[in-house]
Amino acid sequence: MARALEVTPTPLDFGPVRVGTESDISLELRNAGDIVVELPTFSLQESVAASGFELPSALPSRLQPGESATVRVTCRPRRRGEHTGTIVIETVVRPRPRRELHGRVEIPATATGVAPSVFLAAPTFPPLTGRLPRPPILTDLPPRPGLDLRDLTELQLIDFGPVAPRHSLERAFRIRSVGDLPVRVAEVSAAPTDLFGVPDPGTFPRQLAPGQEMTVAVNVAAPSTDGRLLHGVVTVVTDDPQRPELILDVRAEVVGPRLVADEGIDFGAGASPLAASLTFTSAGTLPVVVTNISLRDDPPFALAGPPVLPLTIDPGGTMTLTVVCAGPVSQPRGQLLVEWRGGANYIHLSADITS
Repeated sequence: MARALEVTPTPLDFGPVRVGTESDISLELRNAGDIVVELPTFSLQESVAASGFELPSALPSRLQPGESATVRVTCRPRRRGEHTGTIVIETVVRPRPRRELHGRVEIPATATGVAPSVFLAAPTFPPLTGRLPRPPILTDLPPRPGLDLRDLTELQLIDFGPVAPRHSLERAFRIRSVGDLPVRVAEVSAAPTDLFGVPDPGTFPRQLAPGQEMTVAVNVAAPSTDGRLLHGVVTVVTDDPQRPELILDVRAEVVGPRLVADEGIDFGAGASPLAASLTFTSAGTLPVVVTNISLRDDPPFALAGPPVLPLTIDPGGTMTLTVVCAGPVSQPRGQLLVEWRGGANYIHLSADITS
């Protein structure tokens, strides 16, 4: 008796549907029998609901013999790729009193989510060829014959490396269209603008067909401060519905000396005398020449075995200083000053003398 309910079309094939939009198909239900068909339940299998298929809130509850009804099924894909599932209609007919016959009609539903998709690559990345045969993992490039790119991750950082003071350098990266539809690159910008920039912003907006790519230049203008680390971001704005804004970290290092260490020494609590050590690292591109090491403020602090000055620390080298705190002040505070050619480090000192 379930065959008394005729359903067309079946299966429901939505075809390509752009991610972020919707498409409707009218499902025609017709009672081809000679008794009433009750329709107590319409449902979507769990996987279908997650795929973006939807049924309307108002659904027919019964059909008289020869009666028809239309149910509009909607597909709103949330991702690229194949979407499949089943719409289930439960039926009940009563051919005579106190007798019920239950039936079930299953209508397969399919759709393909399509969308622009963008991928950022370094200039040394293997060239992109052909269209994408499957939805990519976000950090994947599409496979091509003879080369498995699944282990190659997307570009996350542009590192200019060392830059001479008051000089500029230029680097480049690629924007690749790896989706099913053309991608519109609306804007590429860099910040902070006093350090990083995009030399040719007039290139945008730009449209890339699936399988196309473009090269974008980014530059850095180093300030006059030697040894300074420069950090910024490059922002790529597209119509990729999954990732409309991509952020690339950018960094550079101004050529020169740079000495780094923790900002403070906390001796903790304990009986006098207390001692603590701090290691300084030459983290720049040129040697650090230490010219002065001194203590300021409260007298309880003293250097234990200070090095002979001037002291040259090559890049990657270290210098360790030991500071001793010996009462009588119960909670002394002080400052360690390390001066070097081109800069200075100020280290805060604190302790809690218990006896």
